[in-house]
This record gives sequence, C-alpha cells and structure tokens, in this order.
Amino acid sequence: MPKTPKHTPAPIGARHPSRISLLWPLFCLIGFVVVISLVVGWIMTADDSRPPAKPQLPAGQPTAGTTPDDAVRGKLVGRWFRPDGEYTIEIRSVQPDGKMDARYLNPNPINVSKAQVTRQGEQTSVYVELNDKGYPGSYYNLIYDVKQDRMAGTYVQKAMNQQFQVEFMRMPEER
Repeated sequence: MPKTPKHTPAPIGARHPSRISLLWPLFCLIGFVVVISLVVGWIMTADDSRPPAKPQLPAGQPTAGTTPDDAVRGKLVGRWFRPDGEYTIEIRSVQPDGKMDARYLNPNPINVSKAQVTRQGEQTSVYVELNDKGYPGSYYNLIYDVKQDRMAGTYVQKAMNQQFQVEFMRMPEER
C-alpha cells in the first residue's frame, strides 16, 4: 500500500500566508492600544504650569466705597472654623480701610502675612494670605454671607499648586 503524504504541496505559484501577514492585524491592534494609552496618560498627567489666579484686590488702599460698613466689619470679628478639619481663622478686628488683624490655626498657629476685607457691590470679600513653613503664599479668598453668617470660597495651597472649595462657620462664643 502506497503511503499518501500528510501534507499536499501547494501548486507552483500559489501563495501561502506567512506568519507575519497573519499577525499583522494583531500588531496593528496592539500599536493602536499603546498609542491611545500614551495619549490618555499624557492628558491625565499634563501639568498646567500656570499657578492659579490670585484674587485681585482693589489697587492701592481701598477707598471708603470699597470697604464694608461698620456693621459688616463688626460681624466678621470672631472665630471661624472649617467643618472639614481643624482649621480656624480668628478675626480680632477690622479697620475702616479693610485691613484685618487675623490669626490662622491648623490647629497650631500659621503666620498670616496679609488679611483684608473689601466690598464690591453687595458682596463682602475676605482675603487671608499665609506665609509660613509649608504655606508660602497660600491664601483664602472667601465671600462673607451675612444672612447665613458664613464665609465660603477657595483655598489655594501654593506649595502643592492645589485649589480647594471651602467654607467657614462661626464658632460659638465661649462664656
């Protein structure tokens, strides 16, 4: 009995698909996935090197029209806490020109380099700038809500180039 070959040779001139041509769609798919992954990773980690915009206070010394009246300045005096941590702003006094004598605690004291209150229309803005170890140039830019007796706005942590939405509530006075 004659042996039949297990593999029949292809006719002369016929093309056999090579392994590379069979794997070509797989290589394309892998390349596409790698490129998309790199683009998405680049977008997710892109660092906007511009620092967050610092709130603009009125140029020079505020005039009588840009500072809150006595009643609003008096309402700002007191201790204010952030409900999300042990952060406290203590406003001891507010001068007629809008400068504030203020302390900041986290929970230990952090140096306050500037504290200012301004009035723009019906809105009272409170700006507190910190300048201490770990807080160089960090600041709060808050709006005082007279009706709810709270301050809310942004905290910019300059050392880490981060910005947070925050609010401060008045602490009850100790008797």
